Amino acid sequence: MTNNSGDGVTRADPSTTDAHRQEARLPPERIAGRGKRLAPAVGTVFTYNGAKYRCTGWLRPADPPKPGPEWDDFLDELLYDAAYQRDGVRFRWCLREEATHVSGRGIAGCLAEIARIRVIGRAELPAAVLRSEEARAVALGRARRLVG
Repeated sequence: MTNNSGDGVTRADPSTTDAHRQEARLPPERIAGRGKRLAPAVGTVFTYNGAKYRCTGWLRPADPPKPGPEWDDFLDELLYDAAYQRDGVRFRWCLREEATHVSGRGIAGCLAEIARIRVIGRAELPAAVLRSEEARAVALGRARRLVG
């Protein structure tokens, strides 16, 4: 891997990691049969609104809970009402294949629509750190928690 810019972003052939090798076999930025872009892997560096971020997880809009007579139903409604909103939309963590948005870490954090980001490289972090961050993102995705 090479870093031509000195900014901590590795700009190399994207086939250097398993996740990027998988993406390279797909039609251009498409998930087979679904017609949408695949979210970048954790650790991928992207630009959004003129700033640079590192992908830390995957999100999608959250469906409102179904009302019901149980206390659990009532608590779900309260949590949904209190969840973070952007432009009236609440989000939940999800798996990479389901994502419509990504979370990013940079100077500040971001929640960005996949269609509006531009991938520019891979973060220069130890493999153990990237594995740990990916495990965290997958655990959040499986839990399907609302973004607080």
